[in-house]
Amino acid sequence: MFSNDPHKGANWSTQFEGEAGRAGADRLSVLQVEDSESDAALIERVLERAGYRLDCKRVETVKEMEAALTQQPWDVVIADYCLPQFGAESALETLHSSGCDIPFLVVSGAV
Repeated sequence: MFSNDPHKGANWSTQFEGEAGRAGADRLSVLQVEDSESDAALIERVLERAGYRLDCKRVETVKEMEAALTQQPWDVVIADYCLPQFGAESALETLHSSGCDIPFLVVSGAV
């Protein structure tokens, strides 16, 4: 879906446009590991523009993530790479420890 052409860039909001309709999945449960409410809202807007109806929860700590993983089934975890106390690497370890087998995506303004 993403272009390897450096002149085109990868615009997430347009790359996923219409994907929900083609995949037939219009409901998406998203667990976000994110300390910024505005960054979490941005990800939600992108997914909604792509046609998904969202059920989202934002967590910032290991304990919050562990609790969220037991509260309901999630379709995907989207994690900010670097948080002050809990980042993508720790979140991935937490996901693996939980036994849940779901996609894990890493997002970041800078790595």
